[in-house]
Amino acid sequence: MTADRPLPGESRPYAFPRFERRTLSNGLGLVIAPLPKLPVVTLLALADAGAVTDRPGEEGLAVLRRRKRHVRIVSRGVVYE
Repeated sequence: MTADRPLPGESRPYAFPRFERRTLSNGLGLVIAPLPKLPVVTLLALADAGAVTDRPGEEGLAVLRRRKRHVRIVSRGVVYE
């Protein structure tokens, strides 16, 4: 026995939130999209890293820096490296 899929409902109007751009005193940029009805926070952190950030004459140092900061996390029996 299979259930019938529900039919789609009427379209409802939706207004996207206004994005706010701010810069903290340390230069960190923020983009905020407030949704007062939803008590949810999503954080996405982006950082310039890797070979693209190597200075001229110091090519390859990004890999060495990464290895130095290598972190091993074990959570619920799963290893993240």
